[in-house]
Amino acid sequence: MKIHYFFILLTPFMTYGEEVPVMVSLEETRPLLIEDEVKSLAKLIEVNESRLEVQKKLKEKMVSFQKQKEEFIAGNDSQKHAFAMVSNAREILGEIKKENLAYLFSSEYLEELVFFSSIAGKSSPIRP
Repeated sequence: MKIHYFFILLTPFMTYGEEVPVMVSLEETRPLLIEDEVKSLAKLIEVNESRLEVQKKLKEKMVSFQKQKEEFIAGNDSQKHAFAMVSNAREILGEIKKENLAYLFSSEYLEELVFFSSIAGKSSPIRP
């Protein structure tokens, strides 16, 4: 036994400005609903993949910054190295702010990025 479900859609009808109920079969709309849901899921996957790529690049920058910092502490205090380190810190901080990821990091780490990024430019540092 097959059960048909119907729902009532209120659509404006041109006569006298009254709304007239229209019966629509669920089976008629099912392909459209599934297609929309598949498109929605595909878009969600696309957005998540894009954000994942951004987060992977951020991680690479953070690993690079850590190495740069360790080298600086170990004595590599050349102007070129210092500039690369503070520029990297500024990029990391900017990306964290852009992607709204500050909640993931300790306040100490964020303050360290603020300190180093403030050296990178003449403008005020980017705060998360």
